Amino acid sequence: MVLSPFLDSCREALRGGDAAHAHTLERVLARGLPTKRDEDWKYSEPVLLAQKRFGAAAPQVVDTRPWLLPGLDAIRLVFVNGTYRAELSDPLPEGLSMTPLPPARPPVDDTVFSELNAIFSQGWALSLAEGAKPAALIHLLFLHTSAGSMSHSRLLLRLGRGSSLQLIEHYAGGDEEYFCNAHIHVVLGEQANLRHYRLQQHGAAALHVGRLHVEQARDSQLHTHSADLGGLWVRNDLKTELAAPGAQAHLFGVYAPAQRQHIDNHTRIDHRAPAGTSREQYRGILDGHGRGVFNGKIVVHQDAQKTDSEQASAALLLSRTAEVDVKPELEIYADDVKCRHGATVGQLDESAVFYLRSRGLDEAAARSLLTYSFVDEVVGKIDLMPLRQHVEKALLARMPGAVRFAGLLQ
Repeated sequence: MVLSPFLDSCREALRGGDAAHAHTLERVLARGLPTKRDEDWKYSEPVLLAQKRFGAAAPQVVDTRPWLLPGLDAIRLVFVNGTYRAELSDPLPEGLSMTPLPPARPPVDDTVFSELNAIFSQGWALSLAEGAKPAALIHLLFLHTSAGSMSHSRLLLRLGRGSSLQLIEHYAGGDEEYFCNAHIHVVLGEQANLRHYRLQQHGAAALHVGRLHVEQARDSQLHTHSADLGGLWVRNDLKTELAAPGAQAHLFGVYAPAQRQHIDNHTRIDHRAPAGTSREQYRGILDGHGRGVFNGKIVVHQDAQKTDSEQASAALLLSRTAEVDVKPELEIYADDVKCRHGATVGQLDESAVFYLRSRGLDEAAARSLLTYSFVDEVVGKIDLMPLRQHVEKALLARMPGAVRFAGLLQ
């Protein structure tokens, strides 16, 4: 069997390891990486990843301070190159506990990356007790500091009945080349409330595959905000299942590929029970040779009567060489529902640029102001102020002339 360099390095990494995992890996090797023939990977075939070799990360002394968000008061749980580092982490608040997970059962109908994650990751369970509502924000900091390495992290997050939690899922690293494969599984109990924020600011050469899978019980609420600002090749999969009546899901995201970045967001919302509500809004700004993908699918199953669902996606192309593929999907198998979805792709309105220039702005500042106004509709929904300011600052740094109005956002 002729393997790609990436899969060959995976085989080398497991050499002499667990026999069951070795059997699973052989199935992965025979299956191979996704190709354009796989519909879900049509626009994000991992050709670049296939050509790379990655090894295990060496133990390192790490200083987390450069990666902390200014003004963010939080309890930090730190993972370095996929490994939980207790000595860098804070004590947990009352009601929240963290324990190791047993070895993962290899999935039988999932992606190659899920199977690799099951093989290589050391999983952890983060559990919030019934009725617990810690005031502290939990900051999951996933740092990558080892050049040429791959990491696989797995987290199970359980929220008990009536509990509430705020959590940041934060990926960061230097400009060296590495591969991150991160999976988080969330189980929301009845009337549980999770406010989840995902900040991806990998280095310029990083490759990333991330997955967030949420299961929602009766009257549970999910609010998730994502911002993709870094990485060279990034693929995110977000799936939530509204499995019981009254569940609510609110998904917001912004992505900003520039130069030769590739950022792909695949989302799926499954309404499986009556009286569920979902809202989804993603916005992308693309410059240089950047490429973006948004594939959002909503499925209203037969028993999900009284579903109320909305999805909107919009992308702004700032250069002739930028590219975006947008694919909204809506499948309805119930007859008493209220659903709508839409997608737009365009460029800046030249008449609006002319108007701002006539009011004293130079062309760069005018274009930057319009660009930021476009994306602020989603960024402005981030209700965690230190995170919102960090995202605003990162986006404005990419916009020539933005210094003219940046102070107005403080």
